[in-house]
Amino acid sequence: MPNLFLLLVRFRTNPVAFVADIKMAFFQIEIDEIERNYTRFFWEKDPGAEDEN
Repeated sequence: MPNLFLLLVRFRTNPVAFVADIKMAFFQIEIDEIERNYTRFFWEKDPGAEDEN
């Protein structure tokens, strides 16, 4: 885990900052019912886990 103090100092040195919660943003996007099946190929529950196959 990065040092919190250094993280905050670096965050404040730039004039613009961007923070996002991509998981919550994904659920705010409206996807047609017929296309929802295709989104499951782009999202993994645990990307660090080994493949089951």
